[in-house]
Amino acid sequence: MENFGGEKELLVLWTHLGACVKLSFRNSSLDSSDVHLSLSPFVFCGIKQRFAWFSGKRWIRQKSISQILSDEYSRMGLPNSKWKISNINEKYQFCATYPTILAVLATATDEYLQNVSKTRSKNRIPVLCWSQNQNQNQNKQQNQNQNQNQNQN
Repeated sequence: MENFGGEKELLVLWTHLGACVKLSFRNSSLDSSDVHLSLSPFVFCGIKQRFAWFSGKRWIRQKSISQILSDEYSRMGLPNSKWKISNINEKYQFCATYPTILAVLATATDEYLQNVSKTRSKNRIPVLCWSQNQNQNQNKQQNQNQNQNQNQN
């Protein structure tokens, strides 16, 4: 905290990514020391006081990353005709920054993925990371409608 002659107080925060956030308390009913005291329990704390614990979200401790990913892929309706689940990164040897199971194009073989990864930074290949269920339901409905139209003709 810095005080500029009682006229302006400045609280300087550094994030885990190295960004600097400066909060000015000029013409404010708040005092920088009050804000500092309010933030301190969340910054200088053990793991159980951090957001995921503090907010009551305990699922992080109950499931493995692989199980969380499997659940999410199931939610997205995978595997399907366009996407498959690949274990190419099972031991993080393919890409150290990707999870152990990946959603990749259904037509992509492991050999193809290996070749593609050679041209990409840190072997980061394109993978599916999000799909909205609503879109899948709309696509299914469209496919059903097209099939019905084809059957009628």
